[in-house]
Amino acid sequence: MIIFTVHPRSALLLLHLLLIAQVHFGQQQQQFTRPKGSRHPRYCTRHADCVGQEICSNRACVDARPTSKRCANDQACPTGQGCIMERCWEEDKTSYTCKTTANCPPQTICRNNLCIDAQPTFILCKADSMCENNQACRNGLCWQAASTSSGTDLHAHVFCYTIIASEFVCKTYNDCPKKWICLLGVCKEGEPTDKRCVSSETCKEMHECVDGICWKQLRSGRCKQHSDCSTSMVCHKDVCHDAVRTNQQCDQQINCKPTQYCKNNSCWTLIGTSSCNGHSDCGQNNLCINRNCVQAELTGKKCIGDKECGVKQACKDGQCWKIVNDPNSKFCNSHEECDRFEICMKNQCVEGEVTNKACLSKAECSNDEICKQGICVKPRGSSSTNLCKVHDDCDDSMLCMNNECLDAVITEKDCSQDSECPDGGCRDTICWKLVDFNAGKPQSSCRKHNDCSGQLICHKGTCQSGKPSDDECNSDLDCPRTHRCKLGLCWEIPDSNCELHSDCDHYSICKKSQCRLAQPYEKKCLNDDHCELGDYCKFEICWNVMSECRVHEDCDEQYLCHNGACRQAEPNGEECFNENDCKTNEMCYGELCWKVATLNICKTDADCDAYSVCQRNACILHQPVGNPCTSDSQCPKGDSCKYGICWTNAGGA
Repeated sequence: MIIFTVHPRSALLLLHLLLIAQVHFGQQQQQFTRPKGSRHPRYCTRHADCVGQEICSNRACVDARPTSKRCANDQACPTGQGCIMERCWEEDKTSYTCKTTANCPPQTICRNNLCIDAQPTFILCKADSMCENNQACRNGLCWQAASTSSGTDLHAHVFCYTIIASEFVCKTYNDCPKKWICLLGVCKEGEPTDKRCVSSETCKEMHECVDGICWKQLRSGRCKQHSDCSTSMVCHKDVCHDAVRTNQQCDQQINCKPTQYCKNNSCWTLIGTSSCNGHSDCGQNNLCINRNCVQAELTGKKCIGDKECGVKQACKDGQCWKIVNDPNSKFCNSHEECDRFEICMKNQCVEGEVTNKACLSKAECSNDEICKQGICVKPRGSSSTNLCKVHDDCDDSMLCMNNECLDAVITEKDCSQDSECPDGGCRDTICWKLVDFNAGKPQSSCRKHNDCSGQLICHKGTCQSGKPSDDECNSDLDCPRTHRCKLGLCWEIPDSNCELHSDCDHYSICKKSQCRLAQPYEKKCLNDDHCELGDYCKFEICWNVMSECRVHEDCDEQYLCHNGACRQAEPNGEECFNENDCKTNEMCYGELCWKVATLNICKTDADCDAYSVCQRNACILHQPVGNPCTSDSQCPKGDSCKYGICWTNAGGA
């Protein structure tokens, strides 16, 4: 909080500030526009206007719960209740109760034992005590009620002409002192940027247009420019950070990459932050590992790519480099002590490379491979006779696929290139078909990925061959629409086009031959015509297609673009300068990294998102299997009933 001390002769400025405070005190109920994407009740005139477990109360859709009274229509229920699925429903006020903000859904805070809509102030915090009154600390940010500004309980302190200006509420910078801007309804000290503007809409988020120039909030820190820091440090987010000099020369910042800084005519890369996208972003004796620059040394071996180098090595400038003192290594005595597809080498867990071979034991894998979670895994970068670049690098009855030689059988089809052979590749002007360990066997039916063995995934109701990627996941929701999640990795499916809704994953519908992520709601149907206009029928319940996007800016505020769909977001507490500082599928907003919001604490299924079920007061991700039900007892053992159909735990996907 910044305090202005006003000189007695500056009576005009003092009068201006006092008038602002006086106007505020006369407008205790002043309302401010809620950001796009925030949670708010839908307008309604009847219960049929609402969806899921909601009824219409005072022209707003509210959460509801069923009573024991049977009904044929709303008139058969008591006043204020609605008839849903032949039963009277009443407003469920318990869904809004809480003891702390941790009990509330994302983008809400706990006030007077009720969860209320909230918006971030972008003031960093670790506890509620670090926030102003009527605010709460959530995910590293102070949050305030969405309907009013944090200045509602403003007290302008005037003593010896001292006024706390940061507590003034505002609509524009004109309501604030000179060199201050209006952010989220509160005056904040600002500073100009080098961008011109005609309105605040033409500036970045959390910036305001002042007299034709975009202004941003002033940040206090330990440095303002690189010269404020020592020789081997640069000024990053107003703080001096360790950095390493690259070979790139510069005269100004524009000569460097976005993740670098220009200092003393050289581009510098930060050390110890997620600041690189490739080895070239780091210094001469560093590698880019997991988007971090780490120290490395030469091995003396020449290379073209990483696969030609050894474990914990990478190819840079035609030479193999190895990591020095990897801080992330885990000690082990056996492969089972390592995570997922890691393997134990020289008592250290190292990243393994998933092959296309299924297995039940190590005997079914090559000499340098192990059998883990039904897949042969080899050390990443290990030498192997199966490595290749073209088909001719392999034995006569093999094809080179993804730089690996795989068994194949000849067909009768002529060809001139691989694209003419959908099931394999073109070799010696003849199409060859890859040999699948499951070849000759009928494709078994499935309802989830674990019903299929090895590298097979469940697609369109049958077990089909998939190709693993490096993207990690917990469910199909974490993968692009052309992939599915199995064994913690996203696997590419053989054909992502669709004709029916059943051709898509459990959470998507088929729209214009493409699978689109959608959310279910509790309305029965037999076909698309039984749902609201633009919605679709799958598993005999209606689904609403989620907004498409390509970048985060395509979505409303507090939403991010995840695998082509806008998803509700929440900050994860990590600070950022730009999105290069955040993890994959996260965005940088208000100088914090934001991730897809998750609901954890619950009392009923209604407290969870559309894909989760409440079990033991925790929201557990499930996937629909389609059997109609009215209770869990009507579903297979271990499954749950939600929206009138059975759902199975997605952890076994």
